[in-house]
Amino acid sequence: AQYYDQTSVFDDAKIIQLQPFGVTGIDFVLDEGAIIQGEIKADSDSIPANIYVNLRSKSTGVDSYVKAEGDGTFKFIQLDYNVSDYVVSVFTDGYLPAIYNSNATASSWAGAEDIGPSDTIVRSITLTKGATIKGSITHLSEPVPDVFVEALSDQILMGSYVSTDYYLNDANYEITGLLPNVSYDIHVTHETLVAQPQTITATGEDIVNFALTEPDLIISGSITGVPKSKKIQVTAWTLSNKTQTISLVGTGNVLGYSINKLKPNESYYVDIICQGFPYQLYNGKNNISTADVIALTTASASHIDFT
Repeated sequence: AQYYDQTSVFDDAKIIQLQPFGVTGIDFVLDEGAIIQGEIKADSDSIPANIYVNLRSKSTGVDSYVKAEGDGTFKFIQLDYNVSDYVVSVFTDGYLPAIYNSNATASSWAGAEDIGPSDTIVRSITLTKGATIKGSITHLSEPVPDVFVEALSDQILMGSYVSTDYYLNDANYEITGLLPNVSYDIHVTHETLVAQPQTITATGEDIVNFALTEPDLIISGSITGVPKSKKIQVTAWTLSNKTQTISLVGTGNVLGYSINKLKPNESYYVDIICQGFPYQLYNGKNNISTADVIALTTASASHIDFT
């Protein structure tokens, strides 16, 4: 904001005394201050609509956005002339990350160039189409919605999508803007259905299909120290109330157990109840806050043992 007479501080503003015939000479001078300006280009076609450009500075904590004009131009105003670590970037669907570097647009923060304000330099950023991984996610040949699809590279999430119950160009999921010639592990997560991850090296537009199945996940292990003829109850459960219990009878020897047909969940607890013995959660715990959780997503868990 600007106050009369050319101050941005309210307490320093001059009071205007109104006169019967009006007051003249109450002038304002608009000044953009220090600026960073630039233009967005696309390497293959016209630039997409609704591009937002980010400006950040570690030294000042600045993290702001402006919307590029229809012709791709943008401008940040009222910056600090003394700051020289501004970084300009664009992240938009379907394109690689675009981070300003005066030599060539970078696609990772490692290639970012720190800059300062300039009234004359036009910072150019070029958008490059990324690779696409898409396909169908089905169960019994029908598209399955609400499946969370992840593309990971070196265990880092690079892109994701939630599947739909309809096909668009023969696909009900599509992850765009991926770096090409990189190996990705594609994981799918659904509340009740499962599929094994798949690995692919993205080239341009790659198809990866998943046929989901009913899970038959198992938690198994052994129990040591159950007296002969002593009844024991083993339960696998989650905080979302997925519970399955089996009952066993001691033989005086090590007792094996197996809990079958469990639904996928990242946080299963297993406990045992046997009269005359303390309540026990895996792994040798008696309190949920310290108990070990068992991830059961696409593979079964074994050696969940009790003593």
